[in-house]
Amino acid sequence: MTSLEVKPAIVEKLIQQKCVLFVDDNHTLIRMMQQALTRLGYGVVTCTSGFEALARFREEQQDFDLAIIDYFMQDMAIETLVQGLRTIRHDVPIVLSTGFDPEVLASTMRTLHCQALLPKPYTLRELARVIQYVIPQ
Repeated sequence: MTSLEVKPAIVEKLIQQKCVLFVDDNHTLIRMMQQALTRLGYGVVTCTSGFEALARFREEQQDFDLAIIDYFMQDMAIETLVQGLRTIRHDVPIVLSTGFDPEVLASTMRTLHCQALLPKPYTLRELARVIQYVIPQ
């Protein structure tokens, strides 16, 4: 095998890599999740506002296998963001991430037809478990 050849298994993995849209207005968390999701083997696009997330999603909608969205964004209500994503692509799985009491937000999650709720703070293992539940490998 020459240095320009790529093993078929590597090509297969690159082709099948799942991509996550991660939306949170906390810049420190954005950096940490960029690293964590990459470490877990996912492609990741991060956005720090609802408007930015909708614009990126509109441009690259077929590239995303999942959106993980902070429940409380300063620039846009969660209902507006989720409905916007669903208008662009109705089948995108959405996980709500929140520091609020998950029991209080469970009804909102169901109303918005989100697939899971990820309480903050969460571990890398909890993040991986939720992603695997929502988009089985």
